[in-house]
Amino acid sequence: MAERTIFQQIIDGEIPADIVHEDDQCVAFRDNNPQAPVHILVVPREPIPSLDAVSEDDAPLVGHLFVVARRLGRADRRSLAPAPAGRALARLAAGMKRLAKGDCRFSIGRLWKRNRPS
Repeated sequence: MAERTIFQQIIDGEIPADIVHEDDQCVAFRDNNPQAPVHILVVPREPIPSLDAVSEDDAPLVGHLFVVARRLGRADRRSLAPAPAGRALARLAAGMKRLAKGDCRFSIGRLWKRNRPS
């Protein structure tokens, strides 16, 4: 049997977490070491081991993760705050970071660019 990831252990209730959303497709919880004022992880119940493993069949699930992230962002207005002084929103971005063997983190965020004086 493959080693279970920390995300699977949180989903199964074996590791405590501040869960802010739960449905049949995903679980969302606050990061215990936040890198931003609002840092919520939206994790699919069905493990996706890497971005390369995402298939066309996963499109509804991946879309659902984005919708949940948007809903949670709207619920916590800090995540929808205006651009920091001197910066403008460049684009919405999504990425995946390998944390450890079998553990990947898919993130949705905003990339900022510096405003250039006219």
